[in-house]
Amino acid sequence: RILHSTKRRARETAEILGGSFDIPVEETRGLTPHDPVEDLTADVNHAAEDLLVVSHLPYLDRLLDALAFPKGGGDRFVMTPGSAVGLERVDMGGTDRRRGAFSWRVRWFVSPEVLP
Repeated sequence: RILHSTKRRARETAEILGGSFDIPVEETRGLTPHDPVEDLTADVNHAAEDLLVVSHLPYLDRLLDALAFPKGGGDRFVMTPGSAVGLERVDMGGTDRRRGAFSWRVRWFVSPEVLP
């Protein structure tokens, strides 16, 4: 499932990706640049399916920090417009996602500067 913000450019990008990969697209409130990330962080942590989030900076920087570095430590991600990152849920030995028996790790990151 692809979640996108209410802004036009995010919707257009999500529709291109959804059409290319035959993935459902869903407009989601709370994904604009200065929205708090806590609600989506909780949703992502409990999701039973893969998600793709199409949003904006600095929202995505903060979302990545919240998922990959939940104990804080400052701004670790500083993305540029057009960047993409893939996270993977890592099982920490438990089975109950509600108890936080997992963490997230960055599997890949690409910015427009490295594309031809």
